[in-house]
Amino acid sequence: MEMIGGAVSIRRIFLCRRAWLVFWAANILLLRWAIVWNVARMLLCRTGWGHKEYRCPRCKTTRRVPHTCKSRFCSSCGKAAVDRWVETTLSSILDVPYQHLVFTIPQELRDWIRKNRNPALNALFRAVKDTLLLWTRQRGYRPGLILVLHTFGADLKWNSHIHVIITCGGLSRDETRWIENRFLPWQCLKPMVRYAFLEELKKLFKAGELKPPPAHKGIRSYESFNSYLTQFYKKEWYVHLGKSLESADFTVRYVGRYGKRPVIAESRITAFDGVSVTFEYRDRATGENTSLTLPVQEFIGRLVMHIPDRNFRCLRHAGLFANRIRTEKIATARRLLKQTPKPAPPRISWREMFQNTFHRDPLACPRCGDTMRLAGVTFVRTADIRGRVMDRHFQLRNSHVAQTRHQKQAAKAKRPASPPPSGLARASPRAQRHLSLSPV
Repeated sequence: MEMIGGAVSIRRIFLCRRAWLVFWAANILLLRWAIVWNVARMLLCRTGWGHKEYRCPRCKTTRRVPHTCKSRFCSSCGKAAVDRWVETTLSSILDVPYQHLVFTIPQELRDWIRKNRNPALNALFRAVKDTLLLWTRQRGYRPGLILVLHTFGADLKWNSHIHVIITCGGLSRDETRWIENRFLPWQCLKPMVRYAFLEELKKLFKAGELKPPPAHKGIRSYESFNSYLTQFYKKEWYVHLGKSLESADFTVRYVGRYGKRPVIAESRITAFDGVSVTFEYRDRATGENTSLTLPVQEFIGRLVMHIPDRNFRCLRHAGLFANRIRTEKIATARRLLKQTPKPAPPRISWREMFQNTFHRDPLACPRCGDTMRLAGVTFVRTADIRGRVMDRHFQLRNSHVAQTRHQKQAAKAKRPASPPPSGLARASPRAQRHLSLSPV
């Protein structure tokens, strides 16, 4: 089969040979609703969300401009959301030096976080934030913090870690001066973050909010969990301290680019033949670019497990940049630093974004060149689409339950199981092994 090179869209991969439906049906009991809904929105982008109709006032030529999905799993919609966040962030933060830090956790704890993704990831955010604010408070100032969660490694496997952009200094306690400090002792911060995160895990387990993954199902009591965590107090935790940055521009764009869009840029997908997907990534161990080929089902599994639940914030602010106090504190810091506020970025319309990307006016009439005008809008209710997707989800779930019951009855009767009544396709054994540890 001929390989398809160049930029292959994620949407095309999911639709080819009904790959997403196969994956959906085979892993119906593991998929969170956030995954199903975000993928459904992405697949309907520019096709099922209605449209605007424009008409040329001179020659009456019409053109339909489809509505986008606004899903964080859509490459084009996600990029637009990231660009807006980056421009808004850069216009609202202070013009001071910054430091870039990365906090990771040991590999042995990754399954715990994936099994309990929301409470565990919130605990990781709290541990990193509280540690940095405690260390700076002991030195008499409050910094500005931007925290960005990445749940993936370069090869798309589960590897949750937090990027932090912190001001090199901050407001004094009495808010009368700006204290500059470019020294962050990462060797000191490592044990502090380690202790804070392990204590957060203990609190969650004691409150019954932390469930053991299948590999550690024997841990049932708080005493056994506390004993299990003892090994991690002496284990090396990776903390990366980057160089001091005179401007946060590059780092904000780097860490924010996957906060609101898929975890892989479509330009990294080098080949797709309907059966397997090949993509490039940078190997951290060797520092070289390499490629990885995965079956379509496993590739889909690696992508969708990083979709966060609804209302879970992967981009957070703390310290001077905390949402509830940022206006007042940033104004005070700017007065002390003698900086003028930056103008807020103008809201760019879809027409301007199209012109900036493709260098042509989408509303120019193809016949006479006159500017087309809005003639009508067709809306599709989100609730209607959500209802249809939910009905399909429960239909697949019920079919899976019926199939499982049928197989159990056949095994009990000691006769070979006949084909399942639903006729659902199954994912590859390799993909099923990859997803069998915990919910996606």
